[in-house]
Amino acid sequence: SVAFEPFRILITSLVVIALIGALLVSAASWFVANRFARPVSALAAAADLVRQGGEATVSVETGDELEELAIAFNHMSSEVRSREQELRERARLDLETGLANRLAFEEMLNAREDEQDREVVLAIRIDRFSEIRGAVGFEAGAHLLKEVHDRLSQHEGSAFTALVSGDVLAAIFSCKPESTIWDCTSNLRDVLNAPFKSQGNGIDISVSIGIGAKDPNGEDSALKRAMIALDQA
Repeated sequence: SVAFEPFRILITSLVVIALIGALLVSAASWFVANRFARPVSALAAAADLVRQGGEATVSVETGDELEELAIAFNHMSSEVRSREQELRERARLDLETGLANRLAFEEMLNAREDEQDREVVLAIRIDRFSEIRGAVGFEAGAHLLKEVHDRLSQHEGSAFTALVSGDVLAAIFSCKPESTIWDCTSNLRDVLNAPFKSQGNGIDISVSIGIGAKDPNGEDSALKRAMIALDQA
């Protein structure tokens, strides 16, 4: 017992040192996890969310390169969202005229499916548009389309107007309950057939119009029915 007494003290000291070491390792692991592992995991999760098309920002306040990385990631995420928004907007615009295109029109038409049944779709074609554009030029032709679009948009009952093909504009029209479709659209041809000014040039045009109501069976869109009516007109 006397001989082993120093070894017992040594073993006790080693156990105490081992416990202190384990505590230090645990504390160091917790520190590393909070300072490095968790921010990296948060960045990885945010990057995966952005990859899936979502929006994500990361807040890291470590005062070192990880914080700089998080700031750079947030800037990148913001730029990605901004560019995606710009692409979505451009996808719904006609690049030549800047007017809403067929995709935007069909989305608006679908969004208004539950609106009252008095809504119809008008498809308006500028007669001989290719000849007119050949005479006045492409820029003046695009300006003419915008002028027709503006007159159509400002007409009473017009809810949304778009350029659905090269020479065809479409409009969602809403008629008052006491009016027939003919009543609320009868003077539209006179409004659109009036002379236009396009970049200083006086241009006389005529238009053809097709009117499409909602299909009670839901098989065809009102735009498709209006385009068929326009071809017949």
